[in-house]
This record gives sequence, structure tokens and C-alpha cells, in this order.
Amino acid sequence: MTILLRRIIFITFVVVYFVTTTAVLLYGSGYTFGVFDGVFTKTGILFVKTEPKDATIFVNNIIRGNKTPRRIPHLKPGLYQIRIEYKGYSPWEKTLEIKAGETTFVTDVVLWKKTLPSLVYSSDVPFELLADNDNALLAHATSSTFEIVSLATDDETPHTWYRSSRTQPFERTIILSPDKQRGLVTTYNLETQSLDATIIPFSDSEKQIAVADYFPPTTTKKIVWHNNTGWLLFIEDAQQRIWRFNVLDHSLKYLADGTLLGVDEPHLYLLKPHPETDKHRMVLVSFNMTTEREQIIIEFGEQETIEYVASQKYLSLLKNTRAQNMMLFNVKEEHLSALPLQDTVTLVTSPDSRVYAYHTPHELWITAYDKENVLLWRTSETIRDVSFIGKNNYLIVRTDEKMRIVELDVRDEVNMIDMPFPSQTSKPLINDNGDELFVSSVLGTQKGIFRLELR
Repeated sequence: MTILLRRIIFITFVVVYFVTTTAVLLYGSGYTFGVFDGVFTKTGILFVKTEPKDATIFVNNIIRGNKTPRRIPHLKPGLYQIRIEYKGYSPWEKTLEIKAGETTFVTDVVLWKKTLPSLVYSSDVPFELLADNDNALLAHATSSTFEIVSLATDDETPHTWYRSSRTQPFERTIILSPDKQRGLVTTYNLETQSLDATIIPFSDSEKQIAVADYFPPTTTKKIVWHNNTGWLLFIEDAQQRIWRFNVLDHSLKYLADGTLLGVDEPHLYLLKPHPETDKHRMVLVSFNMTTEREQIIIEFGEQETIEYVASQKYLSLLKNTRAQNMMLFNVKEEHLSALPLQDTVTLVTSPDSRVYAYHTPHELWITAYDKENVLLWRTSETIRDVSFIGKNNYLIVRTDEKMRIVELDVRDEVNMIDMPFPSQTSKPLINDNGDELFVSSVLGTQKGIFRLELR
């Protein structure tokens, strides 16, 4: 071998070595080489996590893995069609953008089972389902009588906890205690505009309590459960005085003045006129039930007229009647946010109270603490009610036409899955794990309570 040939081989080896090393280093740093344009391009990463695991991932209709969770590197910047499949489950699909040097996350994706509902309790009487207690469904009949019953799948005879006729001019509702061991049945008399209440224990060891024996119905304006206990009630009277009623020892204690917005131990949150400077200026205050001291959290302007609309757990809906806009006060975070709507909305909060949804008859919005409001869905259908499934990432939305599972990922089109129930189905009762639900419905010739496995 000549010296010249040796030099050529050596130089070639050095060039190949440096080119290869550079390419490997660039590839390891997230670059890819374009064969046709001869250019190195910074790539992005797709990370996918699903429930159940081991789902198949398609990227632009090409399988890129069948063992989720999975990290897919070296994707050139651009839009990609992502599809996730698992046998026996509805697929998840979305077009997402991959950016150079960034990771695009597809996490908290739940794939829902393709199953048919099964009849667990046969009944010609329609029910509204309230809770799943001790292997029995707690419900109230929506027929000519107002009944609260326990429905056990192994017993055709329901156990009745409360029964009352549905005579006018009374409106009756039931609110469960946080521990689901008691129910608060409120009766509003439309003629006298008085509010009465009965505490119903779901145990034969306790007796019913008529709140009227301790507090006059003609002065009662609002009654709510303590957010964390099943034995404390807060009562607001017509003079906007707040009282605490103990279900166990039947004691009644005056606490403070104002419109009750919510409770987060040891604080009450109240809307009231400014206690010192200006009686026409409204303020939000926290009242410490231990020290019995008030602290102003928010002062509204002199020209603002603030009215209480409704509450749902740790959230209170307020309306500025002069500016004609709605506001949401988060009791737990002591945070007030404006809603992009003028109409009164219905509130729903997630189990941890960090995410909440609200809806008008034709619009569904979501937001989180200190986050912007996002329009999730606008529809010509009439939205009846909304429920969170388990954690915070999915909703069940019931309209006048059908029931759907709706995801909260607003990137690209929102995934929706139609559920196998007719329009006259009741509001669903979802268990704490979010893996099954119960409804009162009619499917073919079957009438009663149906169970549907979700995941």
C-alpha cells in the first residue's frame, strides 16, 4: 500500500469519524437530518400517558408504540394526527402541534369502555339518584310523592327514609351531608315564602330532626351543610344573621351578620355592607368562628351593586347588577374572578375544588383557580346538567337529546363520546373512583336503575 493511499484512507476515516460523531451528537440533542434538503432540524418530543396502560399510539396513522406511557422523540416541528387505541375502548384522537426543542404532553388521557348498561333494579317509578351508600343506592322518587329510599339490588322492596306528598304550593329539595350519612330536605312555601327543613338520618339509630322546632321557618332564608362535616348546619335568616346548628346536640349559636357565601373551617365568608365607612359599599369578609373576628377581603366600588345568586361547595356566584356581569368567588382560595357572561349560570366543581365548570342552556365553560375562562362547547341542544367524573379531566354532560362524556383538553377538537342512554334518562350518579355510573332510565322494555361500567 502506497503512502498516498494510506493518507487518503486516514483522511477519509477522520472525516467520516467527525461527521458521524457530529451527527450522533446532534441526533442525541434532538436534531434530525433531512436527506433531501441536507439540513439539520431541531425536533420535538411527544409524551403519551393513558389509562388503561399499554395502549397503541398512532402518529399520522403510523404505529409508534403499543406500551403507554411512552416517549416518542425526534418528531419534526409541525402538526400531527395523534390517535390512541385500546381494544374494547373508545379511541382518543386529536391534532397537536409539535414544537422544536419542546415536549408535547398527552397525559391524563382516559379511554372509556365500550359496554352496554345492565339493569340492577327494576322499577316503573323514575328516580333521581343521590348516593351509593353501603351497597345500596340512595334515591328519591320523582313521581307524585317525594320519597327518599334506599334501593338494594338484592331486595326488591325499597327502604323508605322519608315520604311527603307533592302538593302545591310547596317546593322540596334534598341536599346530602358531605359524609352522605344524612339528608337535608328543604320545603319552600311559595305562598308564605317560608323555608322549612327536616334532617333525615340514613340510619335507624337516629331520629329525624325538624329544624322548625329550633328555628322559625318564616325567618329562614338559607340552610347549608358545613363543607367537611355531616353534623353542622349554617342557617341564614331574613335579617341576614348567620346561625350554626349542631345536629348531634341540637344547639343553636349566632355567629355573624351578612349573606353567607361559603365555609372553609374556621372561616365563614360573607357579603355585606361595609361595617365602618360606607353602608352603601359592599365588601367580602371572612369571619373567624374561633376568634369571632372579621377581616375584609375585597371592597367593591361605590357604584357597584352586588347580589348573591347561588353557591356550590366552595364556590359562590355573584352578580353586579349595575354592570350586568357575573363573578365567581372561590372560598377556599379567597379569589374573585369575572365570568365572560351576563346570564346566570349553573355551577359544578371538581372533587378537589380546583377546577370548575359552569353552563348556560347552550354554552359550557371551564376554568380553574386563577386561570382564564375557556368555552368548552357551544350547542343548539339544551344543557340540563354537568357532572365531573372522578378527577378533573372529564365531564358527563346531559342535554335534552343525549348524554356524553366530554374531555377538558381544549387543544384542537374536544373529544366527546355518546353514551347509550335515551334523552329521558336521569342525571347520572358517578361513584368516587369514576369507573361506573348509575342512572334511572328506560331501555327497550326494561325500566329502572341501570349500571354502566366506564373503565
